[in-house]
Amino acid sequence: MDHRTRHQLADCDLLPRPTAEGASTGARSLHLVERLQQHVKRLFAIDGTTSVVSLIVTIIWAYFYPSVWSIIGGQIAGTIYRFTLSHIPSVTPGPRSQFCWDKQAVHSIVHFGKWIMLGTAFFFFASQADRLVLGHLIPLALLGVYGIAYQLSDMPRQIILALGQRVFYPFIAKIINLPLDEFRSNYLRYRFMVLLVGAALLSIMVTWGNLLVLKLYDHRYSEGAWMIPILSLGLWDTLLHQTSAPVLFSLGKPKYNAIGNAFWCVGIVIGIQAAFAFYGMKGAVIAIAFGDLPLYAVIQYGATRERVRPLLQDLLLTCIFAAMIGVCFSLKHLFAGFHF
Repeated sequence: MDHRTRHQLADCDLLPRPTAEGASTGARSLHLVERLQQHVKRLFAIDGTTSVVSLIVTIIWAYFYPSVWSIIGGQIAGTIYRFTLSHIPSVTPGPRSQFCWDKQAVHSIVHFGKWIMLGTAFFFFASQADRLVLGHLIPLALLGVYGIAYQLSDMPRQIILALGQRVFYPFIAKIINLPLDEFRSNYLRYRFMVLLVGAALLSIMVTWGNLLVLKLYDHRYSEGAWMIPILSLGLWDTLLHQTSAPVLFSLGKPKYNAIGNAFWCVGIVIGIQAAFAFYGMKGAVIAIAFGDLPLYAVIQYGATRERVRPLLQDLLLTCIFAAMIGVCFSLKHLFAGFHF
């Protein structure tokens, strides 16, 4: 058995480990979600201490047994810690969860879950399509440069998503039972503030994001500098549909997300190859940046059909986003003579 084969077998041996983490995550008490919707500070404390526990276990494990197992061990330890906290009454007070069989609940879960499964599958392939397709079209070195540019440009979206997962979903769940007009008013007001922050972060990344590559990396990565503004600009429609989709989920309409992800998956695979054939790497990056426009269109259609109607707000915020970019480029031109 050669050296490469041994490494492949070792990698395969690691694959079952996330299953244990997933099982532990699934066994968390529902009160960690249900009860902490009104206790955001407590939820942040649990997330923070979980990260600390995971980091400590990883460091100790790596010190005594330096291997990739230290990362996996830290992740599992953090998951078990969080799972344990979710079943402690003083952390998540209220009635405890119990095992039971409810036919109506099973039917609802299966009906709802099939769309979630399809949507998740299409989302996975669509989100990985850029690397899968580009891997056959460009050299490995350029693919690595693109990967760095993508990760850097994606930082504002990750910040907004982290805020959304911890605050946006609980907020929608709290107001979902209000009369439609009142719900729509509260939701759009909150969404406006979230997207305003996102627009500010993205406008900064579009204008000055190239400096992250030019200042932090050597000349071999300079090709990634022009990619960041394009990828950042394409994240705007991503923020728009990712702040609309939670409403559809809360209304029990996950099919729009599944259908939209399917269109995104097919569109981005075809779009990257066609754009690369005609315009090279720049065309491929543009196709990737705006490849999820079909998903936005489907989510927008669903939100309009469910009478949430965020389209006018999207148009207003897009104008504000464009104005922010204009201001940032004006400032960049104004201070062009200064070296930081």
